[in-house]
Amino acid sequence: LTFIRNGFPRAEMQADRPIAEVIESRRSVHYQGLQTKFDLKSNVLEFPDQAVFAGTEALQNLIVALKEKSMKSPLIVTDKGVASLGVVADTQAQFEKAGISVKIFDECTPNPGVKDIQGIALQFLSQGCDSVIGFGGGGPLDAAKGAMALVAQHRVDSEFDIKDLSHAEHFVGSTCRQFSKHVESTKGFLENVPSVLAIPTTSGTGSDGGKSAVICDKDGKKVVFGHPKFMPVFAALVPQFTAGMPGRLTVGTGVDAMFHSLEAYLVPTDIMINRDGMTEEEIAYCDAFALNGIELVCRNLPKVKKSPQDLEARLEMQIAALYGAKAFRKGDLGGVHASAHAIGSMLHLHHGDCIARMSVPVLAYSEMHPNLPEDGKSRINRLTETIRETAELPSGDPQSLQPLLSDSIHAFLRPMQESGLVNVGIKDLVEKDVTTQHKFFEDLATTASEDGCQTNPVPLHK
Repeated sequence: LTFIRNGFPRAEMQADRPIAEVIESRRSVHYQGLQTKFDLKSNVLEFPDQAVFAGTEALQNLIVALKEKSMKSPLIVTDKGVASLGVVADTQAQFEKAGISVKIFDECTPNPGVKDIQGIALQFLSQGCDSVIGFGGGGPLDAAKGAMALVAQHRVDSEFDIKDLSHAEHFVGSTCRQFSKHVESTKGFLENVPSVLAIPTTSGTGSDGGKSAVICDKDGKKVVFGHPKFMPVFAALVPQFTAGMPGRLTVGTGVDAMFHSLEAYLVPTDIMINRDGMTEEEIAYCDAFALNGIELVCRNLPKVKKSPQDLEARLEMQIAALYGAKAFRKGDLGGVHASAHAIGSMLHLHHGDCIARMSVPVLAYSEMHPNLPEDGKSRINRLTETIRETAELPSGDPQSLQPLLSDSIHAFLRPMQESGLVNVGIKDLVEKDVTTQHKFFEDLATTASEDGCQTNPVPLHK
């Protein structure tokens, strides 16, 4: 397709000259980023709205880009866990050596809320920062985006007191739930959003390649909002930063990345055309990233499970997560994410583990449903073929005898399940008492039905 071969029109950021030209010519440059083979040291993946540096030298490339764009005083947003590893201090030292003054906020919580983004915004303003870098997992990256929304609101609304927690709470709890309307009706808001950058240390959320953020309101409920302005203008995928991830976190985030691509691919075509006005070329662009992202996970997640220090596999897992983010720009996700969000909020389990737990039953429901449309059947068959071929699933595996997507996913995850790195199914979570079981499933169904991820191949009903 033309969109895939030649790419979308150049973004304004690249109108004068692609940032890749600032980087040495020997480095690998991929316009539109749609590649499956990468140089370990340095790659530049250029998209219409961002440039992503990937490889062991990605940090150095990011520094070059910051200097080129005159970003001289970024605020790094991270958490205590990441900071304790020393990577944040090392990064700060490299930036300072290049003449870039870096400030650090390291108080971010795993599920950032109003107090997190208020604290970040206040430090950003008080220390005269000009950009923000989310450094860590999805929490710090989302918090960085949320904080810049507060900064923009502070700059355009004279009645908004950023120091007043109640004002910040109202902004997240009310304004962000109607964010598109707010952006359209608030003059100058987007122009006052500082530049967002990202250095992810996990390989799952895809927040480094997405425009959205998830922030908890004052009651702990997650609020999702976004705009292209919050897409990180630059991101650095540094495989060394993910090599120390524990096994369960490695697998959990990898499964999350896989299902961003998988469920994005399963979004019904007619919904994207009729509801969201997407063209077939745009859908194909997202689908291509989805399929490539799934292939990268199938090839590399078993490798990093076996050899955590395999930097080539770590790099490709980071790119798989990035591709997942590009894929689900196609639309909402589906029932696996809806039910995973539900069970995660009910039992406070890791999101990736919840995805793995709910993957097989939800996919089995969809692919065996009598009302599954032909488009859904075709997409499920394509995914099944891709996973079975790329993961080289053994033909003698009992779970692989039937060419079902749910069986193929189960077969792919089973070695990791047997190693205690992930769980498939929820049998161990359900009480034996029938009454308790009924309430558990009733609560799960109710919570999942209220989730925003509802574009399943077939409708899910409570």
